[in-house]
Amino acid sequence: MAKVILINPYPYYAQGSNNALLSPPLGLAYLSAELESKNHRVQIIDAHIAQIKPQDIMRHFDFPADLIGIYSSILNYRAAIECAVAIKSHSSSILPIVLGGPFATSLPEMILQKNKSIDAIVNGEGEKTLGEIAESLGKGSMFMDISGVVYKRENDVFYARPAKKVENLDDILPPAYHLLPPLKYYKARSRGFPVGYLVTSRGCPSQCIYCNHNIFGTRWRPHSVERVMSEIDYLVSHCGVRQIDILDDNFTFNRDRTERIISALSSRPYRVLINLQNGIRIDAVDKELLKQMKRAGVFRIGFGIETAVPRIQETIRKPINLEKAVRMMRYAKSIGMVVYGYFMLGLPGDDAESMRETIDFARRANPHFANFSICVPFPGTELFESIKEHGIFLENIENGIEAGFFGNKIFFQLEAMNGQVTSEYFRTAYRTFYARPLKIMETLSTIRSFAEAKWLVRVIGDIYQAIKGSRQKRG
Repeated sequence: MAKVILINPYPYYAQGSNNALLSPPLGLAYLSAELESKNHRVQIIDAHIAQIKPQDIMRHFDFPADLIGIYSSILNYRAAIECAVAIKSHSSSILPIVLGGPFATSLPEMILQKNKSIDAIVNGEGEKTLGEIAESLGKGSMFMDISGVVYKRENDVFYARPAKKVENLDDILPPAYHLLPPLKYYKARSRGFPVGYLVTSRGCPSQCIYCNHNIFGTRWRPHSVERVMSEIDYLVSHCGVRQIDILDDNFTFNRDRTERIISALSSRPYRVLINLQNGIRIDAVDKELLKQMKRAGVFRIGFGIETAVPRIQETIRKPINLEKAVRMMRYAKSIGMVVYGYFMLGLPGDDAESMRETIDFARRANPHFANFSICVPFPGTELFESIKEHGIFLENIENGIEAGFFGNKIFFQLEAMNGQVTSEYFRTAYRTFYARPLKIMETLSTIRSFAEAKWLVRVIGDIYQAIKGSRQKRG
């Protein structure tokens, strides 16, 4: 039996992160379920929710570990490395530390060459791979025969054979929720409290140039409807949740499956609210589906628009029927859903005119909430590679980033883009969309619970800091 500690690092340095939203590290909970099924002992340390800085991480170990796994995203990468350094400096040098997550999967060789504290990278989906690593502890060739590992031996980096994607997602055990902190500590727009979190599918066939497909791939793979409902039943009966946030990249990819899940929710003896947190594509919905969703308890829905300029839609490979987007957002509002529009500024080809056009479209479509973000070139994306070849990075993305959703940070220059103009329009977007008396009243009218009110206060604080910060930089 191996003793394994899995860590979600705390990016204590991050500026402009979304303080109103913090979901549990379900990826670590999936890994833990697989490890526990093989009789390994597991602890999850969510340093982010507990605000544990890297130098203090070992104080929170429940037992001496045989194996450390650390999750890495573009925002917490620096903290992930700092955790590894702190652990190596206070423990035996032979304690293996493995990095996983989207950032590590995108840059495995670079990370291993630059960081002596990291022994291996789990390259892709990690349930089976990490389980095999735990089984191999103590063997001389620990990583050599394990699919899905990039590992270091002396000064050389080796790639094991790629791990196959899990064909039937129902073969993966449900997340080990019991190893996570209580769900009440996480942050979301909570109309029902506490909130449970659910992933019902993996992979997205869309080819948007800014999305990283390195872990889950471009082939959509669903859990069965029966498995989805089993997890919801568990969250309601064992965790007491009153709201489910669905975290899929593409929940509505298969219309028949979507309708079957909605129908099953409607037939349950309990009432649970549903938040489609990551948004869905305009081309996947119509009025009838929205009506079914509302009856099943969907209270919040988002639509990924990104840009209102056809030439930029073509560049980023995300064509959107803008008039349908307006109709669907207005209809969803009319039947009582809280509606979000997601927009991105600073996309390749964006200039003052195109960003103004996107902001004007957001005002015309008038969702309850508009989230404007600045384009980030994630490693492993087509956008990242295009900038390497044709543009200039203004920040060393390969070291991670330290500015989050509201950070108003410009990361690259491509063609005739102007970072100062993008930064100004980011500030203008929030000011012109929200600083309207009727919009303020409409925004307040969507609040139905004390938890939602607390969430809104955090959002207002984030937006204020973003606007204030950009003014200070400009002045």
